[in-house]
Amino acid sequence: MSKSILALKYATALTQSLNKDDLELTVIEIIDYIDKILQNTPLSKLLLNPITPNTLKEKEIKQITQNSKSSTKMSEKFFLLLVKKKRLPLIPEIKNSLKTKLNEIQNKIEVDIFVSKETNTDEIDRILNTVKKLTPKNIKANLQEDKKILGGFKLAMDNTIYDATLNNTLNKLEENLISK
Repeated sequence: MSKSILALKYATALTQSLNKDDLELTVIEIIDYIDKILQNTPLSKLLLNPITPNTLKEKEIKQITQNSKSSTKMSEKFFLLLVKKKRLPLIPEIKNSLKTKLNEIQNKIEVDIFVSKETNTDEIDRILNTVKKLTPKNIKANLQEDKKILGGFKLAMDNTIYDATLNNTLNKLEENLISK
């Protein structure tokens, strides 16, 4: 089983085990804890090393989660389960799955917009208005400059890429002319 599928199973099990009142807070908290672990190189090496004894990993997890805001202490329990099942190395993938679940909870969608260097704010607003027509969800736009784009834009949303670049238009025109 691939890491991403296994991570999704853990993220799904976690979100299904929480009541609605604790769901969003706990998911955000776990994502934050994963960030803290991954950004702290000595800590991540200790926790992700298969040779490190589980008792030491459990002690570190309890220290990290001691200021949990969740009344259920589910963050701590979740990490301790990952330690017990030797699944801590999955935390980067679990974080990605939890971010997706959090977007679902908050009715958000992440959209990556790739534009040329010369794109102005009016064009970006038009792009966002077009995206708003495609989805009823709240949009979190990640704007990225791509030097390969001469004009237009490329949009990545829900595992789909919409290519409205000048390069793509010219390639399609060339294909049509050649095929005739």
